[in-house]
Amino acid sequence: MTKIYCGPEKILLYTNQGDLSGRKEGDKIFLSVFSDTYDWVRTLQQDPPVYEVRHKGLGEHRVLKMFPKDRGDSSGFQREAEILKGLRHPGIPILYDYGEDDTWICLLEELVPGHSLRQDLSSRLFPGEEELVSILIRVCEILEYLHTREIPVLHGDLKPEHIIVSQDRICLIDYGIARFQARSGEVSQVFGTPGYVPPEALDLGRYDERSDLYSLGVIGKELSGPHLLSPPLLSLLKALTARDPGKRPATAGEVLKRLHRIKGRKESGGIRSFLRRRSGHKPEQDLPETIAVIGSEEGAGCTHISIALCEYLNRAGYRAYYETLPGEDVLESLMENASGTEERNGLIYHGHFRGRLMRKGVPDDLPPEGICILDAKTDSSLLYRADVILYVFPSCLWRRVHTDGEILSRPNVLCLVNPADRAQGNFLSRQLGRPVLGYPREENPFLTNRRKEAVFQRILKEASKQIEKITPS
Repeated sequence: MTKIYCGPEKILLYTNQGDLSGRKEGDKIFLSVFSDTYDWVRTLQQDPPVYEVRHKGLGEHRVLKMFPKDRGDSSGFQREAEILKGLRHPGIPILYDYGEDDTWICLLEELVPGHSLRQDLSSRLFPGEEELVSILIRVCEILEYLHTREIPVLHGDLKPEHIIVSQDRICLIDYGIARFQARSGEVSQVFGTPGYVPPEALDLGRYDERSDLYSLGVIGKELSGPHLLSPPLLSLLKALTARDPGKRPATAGEVLKRLHRIKGRKESGGIRSFLRRRSGHKPEQDLPETIAVIGSEEGAGCTHISIALCEYLNRAGYRAYYETLPGEDVLESLMENASGTEERNGLIYHGHFRGRLMRKGVPDDLPPEGICILDAKTDSSLLYRADVILYVFPSCLWRRVHTDGEILSRPNVLCLVNPADRAQGNFLSRQLGRPVLGYPREENPFLTNRRKEAVFQRILKEASKQIEKITPS
């Protein structure tokens, strides 16, 4: 027989076998009205309490949100229930039940699996433009649905924490400060998160559909991170975040049309065409099959540059994978030390990075499709495989530069100095009799910034030229 003690400071769940969970008091919380139906699984948030629970009969996991009545205004919880009960959209969590007793108000909602966009941003995992446009389209579809109800619904707290990405859907959660739109557009109290709340809400106490769209634009800019964006997307994000709401797109439907036009351009060439225009690329068949990165000496930074180039190519819409020498443990170390890393079909994935695993010097599987980025360290024996060779020199003016005449005699070699140093670059360029690119100083190889993009675009442009020189007509 289950007994429930409910109080504002502690709610414990007991059975005739004793405490079910054996956890500290703060982790064991249930409403008496749901205790016969759900088991506690884990705590998602402490204050106000939010828990993952499991339906005893169906085995389905759901979210239990609780608000103490002695805390004060509980209208947000009641409003969330009132709004969610009338909404049916794949991007909005389902409200399963609402209940209360003398102490607590409770909502039971769909548990949306996946991760928030805030987690991606915290890990410095910025989507490429094609993926960014897809995310904005999915979120904008949800906003269009909310804004076109018979009585429009305004979310009011759009931010990366409230956008959940799973394998097959994007979901907008947390309707605690959502509201039905007033005819006047005026709100009695401004809520939301600083940085995402539009100026008219703070300055004039007004909030309408364009206010949600402002928050969407802020998120789009934040997700773009250090990447270069195409002019149409830049123009849209600028319009969405205009200080004057009259200069923003009027509806989510209008934003969707513009996003689909951008997506259409990308599907007919998209980021690849944009990059080719910027870098002077020929069509994709002119791109190399293997790019080898070799150092003039140990410590030149070949691994860092190889990983960064592989990540950049995949993020930009090309398919690429990293490979290194037999016996090197780069990928194993990545699996052990980098969160969000997974192994599938002989490949290691971390964000947009793909690496081909070697077991005892033997690859796990056949080479995947795409451009091979070969981290050759200082071993020139594998350079016969390379269509293009990146020859990396460390930036050390006080040391004698080691050069390999055999490597430099090849027609498909591009030289880099790492990290970029103008004096060292000029010195090397004079000594080698060829241009030398500077690779920007950056500790995180998975973070692509504008300077890295500029170098990689130059590399691809020069690589296409080299392939033309050595390919028979």
